[in-house]
Amino acid sequence: MQEQNPNIFTKRGSYDGRKNLYSPIKYSFGNEREFEVNDGGRNPRRVRVQSTARYIDGKTSHDGQILTTLSACNVAIRMQPMQYHPFNARSFFIRTETKDMGRSVELWRGFFQSVRPVIGKMIINVDIGSAAFYKSGPLIKVCLEYLGNNPEADPTQFLSGSRLDAQTRRDLLKFIRNLNVCTQGNGERRVRAIKDISEKGADTLTFLVDNGGTISLSGWFRKETGRPLRFPTLLSKTAWVPMECCDVVPGQFYRKTLSPDQTKHMVKFSTLRPEDRLRSIRNGLQQLSYSNSPYLQDFGINVDPNPITIKGRILPPPTLLYGQNVTIQPRHGRWNMRHKTLYKPEKITGCAIIVYDQRFRSSQEEHLKKSLFDTTRKLGIQGMPTDPPVLQKDAKGDAYWKASDNIPIGSPEPFAEDVQWLSLC
Repeated sequence: MQEQNPNIFTKRGSYDGRKNLYSPIKYSFGNEREFEVNDGGRNPRRVRVQSTARYIDGKTSHDGQILTTLSACNVAIRMQPMQYHPFNARSFFIRTETKDMGRSVELWRGFFQSVRPVIGKMIINVDIGSAAFYKSGPLIKVCLEYLGNNPEADPTQFLSGSRLDAQTRRDLLKFIRNLNVCTQGNGERRVRAIKDISEKGADTLTFLVDNGGTISLSGWFRKETGRPLRFPTLLSKTAWVPMECCDVVPGQFYRKTLSPDQTKHMVKFSTLRPEDRLRSIRNGLQQLSYSNSPYLQDFGINVDPNPITIKGRILPPPTLLYGQNVTIQPRHGRWNMRHKTLYKPEKITGCAIIVYDQRFRSSQEEHLKKSLFDTTRKLGIQGMPTDPPVLQKDAKGDAYWKASDNIPIGSPEPFAEDVQWLSLC
């Protein structure tokens, strides 16, 4: 709409992909006008930057106008990268840092960005993320790798209609269904979505022609292109396009469930040390192109590419107080409790032990009871019986909650209503 009406949209507005177009100026057509464009016209909404300035200066409260302004800024910073990179929500993914996950799936590094108000200014919060994508390139190689074969192998050995069994064909279709591929014919390139694959190869798949006769798919392509197919026995799409004529369009999200091995790759790829994370963000800022975005320029937004530096300090760890006024100063988040008693230990008035581990043997009971008794005594806890009852229970279903119903009465003191038990899994 804006490209078709440059005299009206003298400064580009930012479209949020739903129903709002945010403009840095008020356009000449006033409050309402319809445009003959594919996506339909929408009424632009003017944003009062003054409200945001008063908010970040602490002179006004958070209201609907502030939310609208923040939304406009967030849409504006997204407009430029949204036109060149795959995206979801507020993250963009760039094929500069990738990792092969196997089976024709790879990981891309992504960048999350969001405009946030802070005291005295607005900032952009940038962080990294990751997402799985289909590999791009010839569809034949993508299918070969998914089936666990070398992408450079002879596809006639693995993808021919006579060699691919029904189950493998269904698994392959599940993997590539709705995958966008680029096809070429008669000098025209088209992007199509895969809906199905045929059970026959292009050499045996036939259809009627205008003169009433039949022709095979491979014969038709030879007639139209002047050259034979390299792999006429391979499966074809339902739209009757040979597999060798299809290239997977780059930048398509892989939204199916990852295998355990692929999940491990995802976790490892997503985990970065702080210095590596900052380096990756710096590299990503070059791709986000804040300084080259005409949308930010029209909004009058300038972004400093250097990260904010703030002063930090490490708080001293608190002093821990144990029994008999013994103090401990933790070091590096650790401390030793040897020969220490609790500061104010509670008294055990009754105890039973419930064991859910099926590998536990009755011969281990005496050792377990003695260990619990000695440990509680060292910590200063009184009342632990030397011979508490031990029960073995099944941990499935609601057995855990019903375990106390069958505890035998027997301890140095009556159980009454305050029975206590130890649950060992």
